[in-house]
Amino acid sequence: MTSRADQWILRAADAWVRLSNRRLVRACRRHFGYVPDFARPRGHDALMQWRKAFDHNPLFVTFCDKLAAREWARARVPGLGMSELVWSGPSLDLLPAGLPTDDQVLKVNSGTGSNYFPGRGHWDDATLRRRFRHWLRWPQRGPGEWAYDQVSRRLMVERLIASPADLTDLTFRCQDGEIASAFIGVSWKTAAAYGCYLTADGAAFRAEEAPVARQLLRRELFERAASIARELGCGLDHVRVDFYLNGDDIYFGELTAYSSSGLGEEEEVGVGPLIERSWLAAIEKSWFLSTPQPWPMSLYQGAFRRWVTERRGELANAPAAAPAPRGPAP
Repeated sequence: MTSRADQWILRAADAWVRLSNRRLVRACRRHFGYVPDFARPRGHDALMQWRKAFDHNPLFVTFCDKLAAREWARARVPGLGMSELVWSGPSLDLLPAGLPTDDQVLKVNSGTGSNYFPGRGHWDDATLRRRFRHWLRWPQRGPGEWAYDQVSRRLMVERLIASPADLTDLTFRCQDGEIASAFIGVSWKTAAAYGCYLTADGAAFRAEEAPVARQLLRRELFERAASIARELGCGLDHVRVDFYLNGDDIYFGELTAYSSSGLGEEEEVGVGPLIERSWLAAIEKSWFLSTPQPWPMSLYQGAFRRWVTERRGELANAPAAAPAPRGPAP
């Protein structure tokens, strides 16, 4: 049980975040309609805000760097399939003539949505330079995602694995070698996109979406990808592991430290409680709890650890959450 002193420490830690990270506070208020307790995070969404505020794992910088994440993943899982890296460099001035071609994508190694697909519509040179100059200077990220600011930003050209219609996205929410939930979708980030959330064993999370799961999911491929995801997530309290499937092949996508920025619809869909339980079971693996913290943060570290034990007890006695009627993208 947390003591009265612990409660004071937890309240002080929450107040510190509210005062020191106003942008994150504003984003939470806009999205949720209220500001969560950053020091006592209940639910998947609040846990993600806790991670932004307190868990400054240096490995997150690697994960937020698409080039470094490729190297890290391949070192952990030798032979892991990946898209072909055609070129990387610090600026457009060094981009070889003729790149990118229509079967390639030009992107910034850090940030979301910082991509140029010439096969889906060509940009003139002025537009290309303006947008990438902006993306290189200010990485596109969610509020409070500090690790993106630590990445040395570069450009990269990758060869596309396949067209969106022929490519299946498969993602796993992993906690120290366990899987809380998964998502499968096709034609992602296009108007024709569709998919569904899955349980850890690959069943449709919502019964009414079982036909979608049967259409998209190949059991043998799912098991292979899940095994790789568990290996990549081992030793980490929480990470989203993204793959692309094309035919019989599995390609590494990304390691996402801030999935949905904690501002997605996991709670609305119903997978949030699954992730929260699994995440709290592995949270001792977090950098914040596994690394000595300086005073006064060490006071919060101890109080938070005791609060986690209390929260686990609450969840153990709570009824299982039912899936919500509707669902979104991962």
